[in-house]
Amino acid sequence: MNFLSSYELETLVFLILTNAGLFVPAWRGGTQKGFDLIAYNFTHSAIKKLQLPVESEDRSKSSFTFQVKKGKVKKHSEFADFTVATEYDDDDKKILNAGWLL
Repeated sequence: MNFLSSYELETLVFLILTNAGLFVPAWRGGTQKGFDLIAYNFTHSAIKKLQLPVESEDRSKSSFTFQVKKGKVKKHSEFADFTVATEYDDDDKKILNAGWLL
């Protein structure tokens, strides 16, 4: 994961979300303050395929925002639902690490 550029990492997250059946209007971020990608669930079923660590009442939420960071992060972004980072070892459920990407 460390060999990916920041654009390649955002594209990888885009592909993961799209292949899970979500609609992601942009393949990379930088246009919205606080998050890089937004994924919409236009189906009536809950988002289970991604194995997102959300409470059961949030699984049917219509959209999730993602902040994508290359390298190590210390804390979750307050503007996004989830932060995706290549390196993170703590137990913050809102930070998705390289294990989630794989």
